[in-house]
Amino acid sequence: ILGVVLAVAGVRGLLAMLPPIFSDIIFISGRVLAFNTLIAIAAGVFVGVAPSFQASRRELRNSLSDSGTRGSNAGVGRGRLRRGLVMAQLSLALVLLVSSGLLVRGLMAARAIDPGFRSEQLLTFNVRLPETGYPDDQSTRAFQRDLLARIEALPGVEAAAASTHLPMSGSLPQTYYAVEGENYTEGGEPTSPYQWVSDGFFQALEIPLGRGRLIGQEAGAGTTPVMVVNEAFVARHWPDGDALGRRVEIAGEAREIVGVVGNVRSTSPLAPPRPSIYLPLSQGPRRTLSFALRTSDTPTSVTPAVRAAVREMDPDQPIFDVLTMEEMIANALVGEIIMPRIAGGLAVLALILALVGVYGTMAHAVASRRQETGIRMALGATQGTILRMVVGQGARMLAIGSGVGLGLAALAARGLSSQLFGVPSFDLAIFGLTTLILLGVGLVAAYLPARRATGVDPVRCMRAE
Repeated sequence: ILGVVLAVAGVRGLLAMLPPIFSDIIFISGRVLAFNTLIAIAAGVFVGVAPSFQASRRELRNSLSDSGTRGSNAGVGRGRLRRGLVMAQLSLALVLLVSSGLLVRGLMAARAIDPGFRSEQLLTFNVRLPETGYPDDQSTRAFQRDLLARIEALPGVEAAAASTHLPMSGSLPQTYYAVEGENYTEGGEPTSPYQWVSDGFFQALEIPLGRGRLIGQEAGAGTTPVMVVNEAFVARHWPDGDALGRRVEIAGEAREIVGVVGNVRSTSPLAPPRPSIYLPLSQGPRRTLSFALRTSDTPTSVTPAVRAAVREMDPDQPIFDVLTMEEMIANALVGEIIMPRIAGGLAVLALILALVGVYGTMAHAVASRRQETGIRMALGATQGTILRMVVGQGARMLAIGSGVGLGLAALAARGLSSQLFGVPSFDLAIFGLTTLILLGVGLVAAYLPARRATGVDPVRCMRAE
């Protein structure tokens, strides 16, 4: 019953740690809950069979000797089994602690990567114009231009731009192209991601300009087709030259490169920048666009005003996928975010179980050797001696469990190497810190029963003996 209550609370806690997109796919399933309840009951019955079977076969002579003065040797085999199980718990707990620590370091490294633009204080949303109300390029272009002007005039909005794709919104479409002066075999033309952007796009996202100029209002319909490329595109074709003024044919139309901008990680902070092409939206209006707003305050604070501005222009036109850029980056890193959180939760749970095992084992050892402890103290053993003796037993379990756990953790870290961006699979700081944590709390768990052992009254123990 307690497990069911904890399961419900655990799922709620898990959803609180995960991005909102998981709220519809993670829930308490009655079938899954019933299945795991049966598994838990079966496990309890299974682990109870061996001790009960062993107890039913014990000889009377051994039972009497176990309760007598030979208490220090009582149940040697069972004691070893208990200690072995506790050491296995400690080893697995250390594996999970190290794994979660490495994953957290990997997530921190991923979040520290420069995506090529400033993601703070950016609000994004999408608009899709229907053909019924916007039948041609002229009406589409006019709506987009007027909407940008209205949004930029809103209080709290510093800059606004539109594009067919924003960074971190998913994979960009690809286009074939041909650089003037280069020869290609049939079907061997290179490809590159491309997107249509409005004037002010690079300023709103704060993508740095390297050379030339940015796309402007002068790049309208009927003007010379132009394009802007990134540094990776230049490095692909002119590593020792200048791309400005070069002509590139895209979809049968020759375009002139007028500017070079910095590289942007478009799909994920972990994905390396690719050669990319930016085309003027004024020369190719699109019905579905993503808008980005740079705000002076919290991005979501301007959402109601943006919705009102769109309704004023077209009451039937909704906006959708309203997200901050930070939320988009979190969605792009959803795998890197989920794994350390789940692994961390499992590590804490495993650590608690291991410490309960240490405490239980030491408490049982203290109780079973109570008379021996009293005799030792009657013969002159000090409280410090008893304390060191009991804690020493726990320390040996911790040392052996940690040693085995470090070996298993090293193997687990090698298996996680593909998920550890910018973090070595053997991070000495993570391995050392997690081991110290396990040893520290483990010693506390061993100390508490040991402290109780020092309070044994020798006279009572001798009288009972």
